[in-house]
Amino acid sequence: MTQTAINYARVLFDLAIPGDEIAQTEELLDKEPLILKALKSPVVQMKEKYRVIDRIFPAELHSFLKVICSNDRVDDLQEIFREYRKYVHTQNRTVDAVIECVTPPAEAQEEKICAFLKKKYHAKQVVLEKIGKPELIGGFVLRVNDEEYDWSLKGRLQQLEQKLTRR
Repeated sequence: MTQTAINYARVLFDLAIPGDEIAQTEELLDKEPLILKALKSPVVQMKEKYRVIDRIFPAELHSFLKVICSNDRVDDLQEIFREYRKYVHTQNRTVDAVIECVTPPAEAQEEKICAFLKKKYHAKQVVLEKIGKPELIGGFVLRVNDEEYDWSLKGRLQQLEQKLTRR
């Protein structure tokens, strides 16, 4: 993460471009690496790059992408989009969390987890990604930002093993 990418992400946010337009642009760049390669290329003239931008990308992003090209920051686009998503979540007070579990939590459990995260992180909304991990034996591992809450049987067994071997 560079400060430049963060700055561009904030500018992108301040432009108030609809999120679906940004997602569409990001998806297009992921699916068609030749477009990104052409925009990066020092051999391709700037007016040709602008013509590509005008033809392919949503109109709301034309000026932003032209500035990116003229400042030779095309290599940073993926990082800029990643930082943009983070900034949007921060502004909307949204928390991203990942829960690894053997079986998905029941609706009531999921609501309690979301309520816990909202309270702990002063969030309005929680985006909970669920990942199946049968090796946990039971329970779950919840990851938010840099923190991990391990309520899995595998984690509990490891803690017990550490306590017993320290004696």
